[in-house]
Amino acid sequence: VAALILAYLYKSTTRTSVIDWQANLAKARQLLSQGWIIYLSSIFAVIYMKIDQIMLKWMVGAQEVGVYAVAAQLSEAWYFLPIAVVASFFPKLIKLRDSDSELFNRRLQQLFDFLFLVAVAVALVVTLIAGPVIALLFGSGYQDSASVLTIHIWGGVFIFMRALFSRWILIENALMFSLITQGLGALFNIGLNFLLIPDHGAEGAALATVISYAIASYGALLLHPKTRPVFFMMTRSLFSPFRYAYSAVGATR
Repeated sequence: VAALILAYLYKSTTRTSVIDWQANLAKARQLLSQGWIIYLSSIFAVIYMKIDQIMLKWMVGAQEVGVYAVAAQLSEAWYFLPIAVVASFFPKLIKLRDSDSELFNRRLQQLFDFLFLVAVAVALVVTLIAGPVIALLFGSGYQDSASVLTIHIWGGVFIFMRALFSRWILIENALMFSLITQGLGALFNIGLNFLLIPDHGAEGAALATVISYAIASYGALLLHPKTRPVFFMMTRSLFSPFRYAYSAVGATR
């Protein structure tokens, strides 16, 4: 169904027929040569997003995995939002990168601000209603998942901004940073799980996940001059509520 919708949209928005398509072998070789980076970074991403459940089963037991999995399922259900938002702006960002670098950076900052504010709004709402939602959807037997959810949901703040950083990587042709940051996230998640799960169980795994998300999608960007400007953009976004409040107060004077 998705393919049919895409085919319809293509046909309705372009005059170029599919029959007129041509292969570009040089571009194909270029994409294949870079593919191993994306493939390996995707493996690291799966590790640091899912290894916690494996380690919980290994270190605590299946019941704790069930408690954690319910919370993670509800927390990760929101991750489609930043992907949809960033995808809608991606073509415009590509054009701005080549035509107006100043406006390109301004739009990046605005998008980081928006994604951060949406993520915080989602996290606050979910934190407040976690208990009733868990009871309604899964029953009282999973009530322990509520405390896990109130921790895990805050990892979305970094996942939301990561969605834009991932597109920045493509625009700047800096795929190696995807591999490096995802790899750091995987290493920190495994190490933190070893430290936190024995004493704190599912809540410890949730905290390890949030910290590893923060390291992979935010902290690691400080390490290299190429990604440092994006780190500072994200930092500005962390203070965006105060920035916009200050601007609003200044505008009313």
